[in-house]
Amino acid sequence: MAWAGPLDVATLPITMMGWRALLLLCLLAPAARADVVHLKNGRVLEGKVVGRTEREVRLRTASGLVVVPTAVVERVEAQDTPEAELGERAARVDMDDPREIEALALWASSRGLGDQAQDLLALARGLRLERLVAQAQRRDDPAAFVSVFRWARTQEASDEVLDWLLAEARRRALPGDPEVAAAERQRREDLARRARDAARRDELLARPRYVDPDQARRLAAAGVGERQEAGDARRGARLLERARAAGQAPR
Repeated sequence: MAWAGPLDVATLPITMMGWRALLLLCLLAPAARADVVHLKNGRVLEGKVVGRTEREVRLRTASGLVVVPTAVVERVEAQDTPEAELGERAARVDMDDPREIEALALWASSRGLGDQAQDLLALARGLRLERLVAQAQRRDDPAAFVSVFRWARTQEASDEVLDWLLAEARRRALPGDPEVAAAERQRREDLARRARDAARRDELLARPRYVDPDQARRLAAAGVGERQEAGDARRGARLLERARAAGQAPR
């Protein structure tokens, strides 16, 4: 999946500062603490205590509201959620250091915080891009921007970033510059390949599928018809990858 990088590459340093500030604000925002109810029989319930009296503890869990008699409760303690711990770790990380940010992203992923991990990795790539662009601007050389373009291409940067880098290289190059021409040719090939893949996916999805009437009725009765349709796009993508691996689809 392509990462958008800076929203306005023409004002890259300013944009990256704003992006860092926004991400930090999200990470450091107070996160809800989880309440852990320890029962006398050794069981543990996790959720949010929404009411407590001498007779009962009312705990809202992921599956709903649970009312626990006080007589079976050993103790109730507050526990940090992974989100809260991520905020504490982020406060100690140098958010200008891509390596530290990538390490934090790895920790977030290990704790089931996939979305936050992806945001952190995108920020780390954006910071690396910011530094590479600054170096290329100091050199004021088309080859430097071509080099950044090639790096950004391997990182699956957005179309906006890739096109801007090529435009900066072209603006500094003499007519017919071979490196710039090669990079532009690679860009055209990438776009053409993407278009072919999209057309192939559409073709696979448009093919008629035989449906056993009895099976269709059973699936409809079980309420899985909509889920099956929602999975068509994913199956189409898998079919394309298999066809390409077998050499039956254009690259």
